[in-house]
Amino acid sequence: MHKAISCILTSSILITIALTAPMTLAADAKKPSTEAPAKKKKVVQHSVDGKIKAVDKTSMTITVEGKQKKEYVVHVTSQTRMTKAGKPATLNDAIVGEDLSARVAKNASGTGDALSIRFGPKAKVQPAKKKGVTKAEAKKP
Repeated sequence: MHKAISCILTSSILITIALTAPMTLAADAKKPSTEAPAKKKKVVQHSVDGKIKAVDKTSMTITVEGKQKKEYVVHVTSQTRMTKAGKPATLNDAIVGEDLSARVAKNASGTGDALSIRFGPKAKVQPAKKKGVTKAEAKKP
């Protein structure tokens, strides 16, 4: 009789383990990983301000003479946003001797790729008119 009870008990334990093992594995797969995610490399950005010294349309570069007479080479990519007088521009709009302001990010090779470039002086923005009644209008009878 003891053999029959221990055989039934062992069988029921094995069946319980066999039925619950897949559920335990599925629950472990749904848990978020405790490992830290791989950190993205921080992109180093800086500004370049100065006068355009040279424009090379074949290599898509602009040489800029900075305020301390230091030269910078800015690489123009297909992702570079360019403006002139507040309107979209192209590399053809760059004129030697003109002011330039660029936001540059270092690429994998260590050179600077322009994120944005502004040719010429900063565009003047008209202040928005305030809505409502002015003091002069309020005094009128």
